[in-house]
Amino acid sequence: MISLALTICVVVSGNQAEKPLAELPYSRTEAVKYLRFSPNAKRLTIGTVSGELVTWDLASKRPVSRMIAGREVRGYAVTGSGQVFTLHADGSVAIRDAASGDVAKRVFQKGRVTWIGEAGGSVFAVMQPRGSDDVYQLVKYPDDVIFAGRRFGPVALSAAGDMVAIGLPGGKVSLYDPGTARLRRTLTVGSFGGLALSADGQLLAVTSDADSPILLFSTATGKQAARLTTGLSLDDSVVLLAFSPDGKYVAAGTTLDRVGLISTKTRKNARIYGTGAGSYYSIRALTFSQDGKRVAIAFFLGGVKVYPVP
Repeated sequence: MISLALTICVVVSGNQAEKPLAELPYSRTEAVKYLRFSPNAKRLTIGTVSGELVTWDLASKRPVSRMIAGREVRGYAVTGSGQVFTLHADGSVAIRDAASGDVAKRVFQKGRVTWIGEAGGSVFAVMQPRGSDDVYQLVKYPDDVIFAGRRFGPVALSAAGDMVAIGLPGGKVSLYDPGTARLRRTLTVGSFGGLALSADGQLLAVTSDADSPILLFSTATGKQAARLTTGLSLDDSVVLLAFSPDGKYVAAGTTLDRVGLISTKTRKNARIYGTGAGSYYSIRALTFSQDGKRVAIAFFLGGVKVYPVP
């Protein structure tokens, strides 16, 4: 079974919650699964479990395009060329017309897909091949197998798509080159719940056991580079991690429906996004704009909000 959830408790801080630049009206029943800024950060694309992929103009707060898949969607991946991949509850993946939502092609048909992601214009999938009960593969579209194992996860991708981190049993993380499927390095990071790679692939963020900080490792040396204090409460358990494009910050989304922004330079909390009003309602999704000046967050209770980054 592939597990992509992260579990770590974090540390108390007196920082006040940041006010949003924009708010978009999504309710908790709409279950946001996907967020992506346009290159100029003036638009935000939001995908929901119900199968709607809507692009919003952030200044006017009006939708400028809408794709309707017509069925439940468990995951989205949108390439730079505009191809829309949708993952469904039965493990199937389709490429859809971005305007009509019609299926153009069925892909990853050699097994049941449990996760899809995008990086550097490429689409990746975790797939259980047909006839296999306990073997999973990490595949780059269309059918390049990067890794296969009986048990692995979570998976993290560098922004350029030139490095992938795969969590393995025994507190190990293996780094692969997706282009060649070559193993670059295996790091021993200890017990962990989840991973994130910096945009340049030089740093790996790891959530550790409860009551521990987020750890940063150098992918070049395999050694621990820093310990980050999230600055939230002990009741906040991290479920999502993301680096800003410039690597200056790590965003940590928690089970109390808020996000801590941690500086990789000072190693301390720089901002808090959200009020934390939800009791054990997890952040659904988060992403940074390409210039690193904004972060979009899908809250469980508070809709989708866009915040400034220091």
